[in-house]
Amino acid sequence: MWLGGATYTVFDVETTGLFPYAGDRICEIGAVRIRPDGTEKIFESLIDPQRSIAPGAFAVNGITADMLRGKPVIGEVLPDFLEFMEDSVLVAYNSGFDLGFIENALGHKSHMLADFQAIDALKLARKLFPDIGRYNLAHVAGSLGISTEGKHRALADAVMTARIFIKELEEAKKRNARIIIIGDLFDSIFPYGDKRWNPTVLIPELQQRDDAPVYATSMMAKILKPF
Repeated sequence: MWLGGATYTVFDVETTGLFPYAGDRICEIGAVRIRPDGTEKIFESLIDPQRSIAPGAFAVNGITADMLRGKPVIGEVLPDFLEFMEDSVLVAYNSGFDLGFIENALGHKSHMLADFQAIDALKLARKLFPDIGRYNLAHVAGSLGISTEGKHRALADAVMTARIFIKELEEAKKRNARIIIIGDLFDSIFPYGDKRWNPTVLIPELQQRDDAPVYATSMMAKILKPF
């Protein structure tokens, strides 16, 4: 296993729906912290979202109101989760979704996320494994020989993402590629507010740079060391 000398927190959230800024909330967090020596630590918590779960969300994750009754609310869980992921690089599958819910849950403390780098394992999968065809988490995991047992629950999905991410790191190393985390980096390329600040526009331009064959989007501005 090659981890590039970094510590990673690979995480996933299950939610009451799709839209945090329309009132949907986190109902489960699962995470795997992976140290450079490959040792792992687990974080897992069901969360009382203090609202009902949308039928569409229940159809995916199977989480019921009875399962959440009496569980801690998000404000009680987040301090422990922030401590768990301290001094690590965050990894999630379609990270914008998960980070959006974490940001919303932090409220006026959302600036705390600026202390973290983040990598989107979905974008890396599309770049590094172009022949898979479909890129939902379970399909990518299955295509790479990774167990999908327990899929659509937070810890199981975090574990799947962690296994995928390790394979991504190994594949990137084979290619002698480097992973760039896009964020404040925008400011050094385009002025803030420039229409090209949108990562979906910026990424193709970064791909033209010889030193950026592999990328991942994030809110932060750091470039990881070359492999």
